[in-house]
Amino acid sequence: MKNVKNNMIKTAIFIELNKFKKLVIELTGEDFNVDYDIYDGLCVTDNGIEALEKHFDVKITSIHADDFDTIGVWIIYIQT
Repeated sequence: MKNVKNNMIKTAIFIELNKFKKLVIELTGEDFNVDYDIYDGLCVTDNGIEALEKHFDVKITSIHADDFDTIGVWIIYIQT
């Protein structure tokens, strides 16, 4: 029998990179200087993750950078 947690449905929010940066700064009050690299992704502090979770009322499982059409950020989450 598979682990139930592995079968949870996850959804995503897509935010353009500059809007994402502004949102994190607004929520945390901290300067948010992200080094964006499609291969290395991006790094958000624990404080930033907690602020985003509270803002969207979700449990974030991962955050990924994307540059396919628009440079942006995918926030992958499960409902809390």
